[in-house]
Amino acid sequence: MSKAAAIVLLFALGGAAAAYELPAATGTHRVEFTAEEADFNEQSRVISLRREAVVRELGADDGLVRTLKADRLQIDMSSRTVVSDGPFIMEEKGSFFYGRSGEMSYADNTGVIREGRFSYANLVFRGREIRVDDGEYSYRGARFTSCDLVPPHYQVKASRLYLKPDSHFLAYNTVFFLGKVPIFYFPVLYRPLGEGTPFITSVYPGYDERSGAYLKTSYLYRFTPTLKGKLFIDYFSKLGFGTGGEVNHDSADSARTHLSAYRIRESGAGEDRWALSGGYWRNLGGTGEGGANYYSQSYFRLLSDPDFNNHYFRSNPFAVSPDMQAGAAFTRQSNNTVTRVSAATRYDRDAAGTGFRQAYDSAPRLDFQTVPLRLAGVPVLNSFSTFLERSKSEGEAYYQNKGGASWTVSKNIPLTRAVTLYPHAGYGQSVFMSTSSATEDLWVGRYSNGLNMRLDGLWGSLDLAYAYRQRFRANTLKEDSAAADGGVEEESITPTLFVRPSRKYYLRASTSYDLRSVAIGNFAHRLSTMKAELAYDPKPGVSFILQDEYSFTDGHRAVIAQADFAVETNSLGLGVAKYADSPEYVVSNTIGVRPGWRGWSGDLTLRYRLTLADRVGVDKFSFFEKSARLYKEFHDFRSTWNLRLRPGGVKEFFFLITMKINDAPRNEPLDEESRRFWTHWREPGQIRD
Repeated sequence: MSKAAAIVLLFALGGAAAAYELPAATGTHRVEFTAEEADFNEQSRVISLRREAVVRELGADDGLVRTLKADRLQIDMSSRTVVSDGPFIMEEKGSFFYGRSGEMSYADNTGVIREGRFSYANLVFRGREIRVDDGEYSYRGARFTSCDLVPPHYQVKASRLYLKPDSHFLAYNTVFFLGKVPIFYFPVLYRPLGEGTPFITSVYPGYDERSGAYLKTSYLYRFTPTLKGKLFIDYFSKLGFGTGGEVNHDSADSARTHLSAYRIRESGAGEDRWALSGGYWRNLGGTGEGGANYYSQSYFRLLSDPDFNNHYFRSNPFAVSPDMQAGAAFTRQSNNTVTRVSAATRYDRDAAGTGFRQAYDSAPRLDFQTVPLRLAGVPVLNSFSTFLERSKSEGEAYYQNKGGASWTVSKNIPLTRAVTLYPHAGYGQSVFMSTSSATEDLWVGRYSNGLNMRLDGLWGSLDLAYAYRQRFRANTLKEDSAAADGGVEEESITPTLFVRPSRKYYLRASTSYDLRSVAIGNFAHRLSTMKAELAYDPKPGVSFILQDEYSFTDGHRAVIAQADFAVETNSLGLGVAKYADSPEYVVSNTIGVRPGWRGWSGDLTLRYRLTLADRVGVDKFSFFEKSARLYKEFHDFRSTWNLRLRPGGVKEFFFLITMKINDAPRNEPLDEESRRFWTHWREPGQIRD
């Protein structure tokens, strides 16, 4: 029977169906169908469709709900179900189901799909049996993957899975398979679907000589487009369980907040070890165009002990900077002025190395400064700055109230197209106010002047600067001539040379000559250490840089050299440093290899100290850091193997698998801005330290 004949048959069936008093279609779902052949059984009220059968289910508003396609379909008009006893395809809201067999009820929008497969975005869900209930799907014997190959490179199997498209899926008793090999087991796996709410699970298995074998798990969830949370649950075979988390709120130019915490009670220890860090920045608004803007910000980094970061967060740069800091500030900024009220404190490692000692504390501190501006039409630029604070530094037993202010007048005077003069003069005053330990107020004034002459050319520039600063006696405006230095704190000439005849290289060098009468020594002793830098970039991918600090009396104090080579995707770096206070050379080697062979690549870092023998050869040699990283990119995920060795008991190996399906939510632009603002040392996409 042709399609046209099948449509004619519908009219004949319509007359026969009227005798069975079918339920009214108004306000309910109904179906339309086409097929090469169609039969109607009046007793069972079943329409049998064969050869290119298509059934379209329409809603109460005549909108298309779903479409079923198969070689054979049956429409049971009594139960209002569509049945397929063979393979079929179901299309619903732009997604496709494939099943070996099944049935769908267009009366209550439920059904069963056997041996089904459902494609959603870049994920494929399979199930031994899938029950449909008004747009939600319950799987038994479920499997899902983002790999589009057959068989897939990886898949996750679950005893049960609940899927709600554009919302989430929830799976129980899940096992991650790489090929046919089971890798990980998770009791529950949850992931939101749709835009703006990614859920990412990362697993870091590894081994550390101090901690033993470990498994670090990270769970990332986006609550809103601007609010993201992370949960860390780690297990160390020698130390026990550690837990932590992070919260990030980022509203671009209006507010940013970061909070990170971690806690562990190591096996056999009586106290917790912990770390807490974070801060906020907020734009409080302004007074309109051309008016003032107001900001508030804070930061803190607190630790239970100086070695905590080195034991648990080794990619954090503060792992080798064992100190605690905290601060808060309120800022008013206008076109011409900046006013800031702040408080800050810092604790350094104590002498025993196990605790902290306070190195600085300031609460509160007030800063005010202006941009260079003209006053009363006078053609010179005026700059003002002042501060007041109550502070205590290391070694002081009491808080000191002190302040300072300065006023500088300057002007640029072009003499020719190549020569410019920059004269300036200023007055500054330091104030120490009385406290319980210092009962008298004290102020000290200083005046200064100077002149800088600059010669500019296509080859670069030469600056010759003169500077003079005179101190007054305390609480007077008279020069402190009775002091050992005569009250002259500075009188010097400073030449600075910058040569860049081409984009390939440049040379920068600077020193100063002390003109004070109290300066001791001959010409060489009056010259300060010369700092020079030479850089050469002969072609793309090749660069050299040499830095030298040279004393005219003691010779080289520090020499640092760095050479970098990159050919296509391969790289090599060599750095050498030599300091006058040590016979050792500090060497840093970095090698990056991208052979392009099946997606493999690697990085190697070697840092060591060596002492040269009196004759040719090496007298002493010792590594202080060794690390290696291998990368392998697969069809569906990226893998990283890491090895890190350095002093302090750091002997660690771990690997990481990153699914490509997480690339988009992991690397959103807002996340990248937040990373650069709070945790700039992390690589793009890195979830934790």
